[in-house]
Amino acid sequence: MDVEGVSHPTDGADLPTGDSSGQVGVADESTELHIGAVYDYNVNGPWGRILMEDGSYAWFHEGISFVGGERIAEGEQVKFRIRYQSKAQIWQALGIHRRMETDVGGSDEPSTIPGTQDLDDVKGQGFIAREDELVLLGKVKNYNIDRGFGIITPDDPSLQDVFVHHTQIVGDGFRYLLPNEPVEFETVENTAKGRLDAANIRPPKGRKQGKVKKFDHFRGFGFITPDDGTADIFFHHSSILSYTKTGRLTAEEGEVVWFETEPGGDGRPKGVRVKRQDSRPPLFRFADMGREDEWLRALAGKAEPESWQHSVRPDKYTDYPILKSYLLHTFARLEQEDREATGKKIATGRDGNRPVACFNTGLVTPNQEEIFALFANKPSGDDGRNWKLAGFHAASDHKMLGRFETLPELVNYFDDPRVLLYDRRRELYIDIDHVLDDNIGRFPKELQDQKFLARQSLVAAKAQTQQRVYRNYKTAVPQFHRGEVQLLLPLCLMKPSVADLALVVSAKEGQYRGDTILTLDMAYSNARLLCRPDSDWLKP
Repeated sequence: MDVEGVSHPTDGADLPTGDSSGQVGVADESTELHIGAVYDYNVNGPWGRILMEDGSYAWFHEGISFVGGERIAEGEQVKFRIRYQSKAQIWQALGIHRRMETDVGGSDEPSTIPGTQDLDDVKGQGFIAREDELVLLGKVKNYNIDRGFGIITPDDPSLQDVFVHHTQIVGDGFRYLLPNEPVEFETVENTAKGRLDAANIRPPKGRKQGKVKKFDHFRGFGFITPDDGTADIFFHHSSILSYTKTGRLTAEEGEVVWFETEPGGDGRPKGVRVKRQDSRPPLFRFADMGREDEWLRALAGKAEPESWQHSVRPDKYTDYPILKSYLLHTFARLEQEDREATGKKIATGRDGNRPVACFNTGLVTPNQEEIFALFANKPSGDDGRNWKLAGFHAASDHKMLGRFETLPELVNYFDDPRVLLYDRRRELYIDIDHVLDDNIGRFPKELQDQKFLARQSLVAAKAQTQQRVYRNYKTAVPQFHRGEVQLLLPLCLMKPSVADLALVVSAKEGQYRGDTILTLDMAYSNARLLCRPDSDWLKP
């Protein structure tokens, strides 16, 4: 059973010890299916041996070698593939499964391609036969997108979780995984770390690729045009995979996505487990910001004091959710503006021979100096980023002086100041169906299971809100969302003077339309983009 050019040892070979990277070297691999008998288990820990027909041994690892995790007793005949581990100078058995008489048509000769029985044994057990090899199926348990590693849980419950590093994800450019993302992969024994590592991670064969044809950001749904030329596929925002746990998920027209399909309520296929090619916000695509808690704390400490935490439902993941939202959306707008006037919103300069870049955060110090985010150049790696945060500095800071011809301008959200004021001459209409059908979960708990009462409360609150904004124009708080300035109005559903929700109002064809509702925390984060709200109902 020699593989050309490689001789194999018999009994007495040492188990794999691994190289300095913790991975076992592989010199050659046989695609032929071999026959042997399980000789013993638990030799030097989780390793065991199979006695092959020529009297030599193939070692196996109990955690990764058996198909479907099945346990085969000593003495039973098995079929398997082998590969030569050059570092340990042993043959290792892979894809081990119990030999059936029908496997080889009653012959004692090994077959070179798995038969029908082989495929039936594999299906539904967390493995899949792919030509002449067996790969594992699983789902991503967690993944740190900034540090590039995580954990995969195999579909076979008898197998342990495996470690995954972004360098083992198949593909070009920025590569990342998302919780609950289905994957297929192989495993290698990392003896240095005492664990299994995933290798050659890629999407399962059933996942498709396409482009987002359109997406309704208010209603939270869109359509994907598959690359295979089939009909457009509907998908809902709740089907988008994400590593964040807060906020409504979204997608952009024209971006590449991967997805699967399932039958929808109307019988037509719908997109599920939709993965965006790069779901990072523009700022995180532009630069390596470092540890989130550190840069948020640094910026908050530099800026004029204000509350950056939600008061209604404090964020348990960060102390600065409002500040984070503010800077991410500010940069997204600056990047959009800079495409039309390069260098005016995101400036580049030099620190000696090193390129540097900066943008105006829109925040000021307690002494009212503008604060800039400063970036140093770095080699572009797999993440595609050319910049690394060097700190936040006031305009007069010595680290800013002499490095830029002109400092970049403030972000701009509007040209006509009239959009900031509520025009009482316009009639207000609320999209009640959308508000109740898609956002009932944002209502107070007392109304979430009482849709009729929720509707009545909404209608009554609308009338009260209009009277309130007539008396005090500051009641209408402006926000910027996807290219337009909208107004936020309070909705008091449970008590006359306490706002429970914010109604998002857009000016359309001489009227106002209440498109959707936001929680107060969401509304404040949106409003803070334009300025710190000066309102008696919308607070941090």
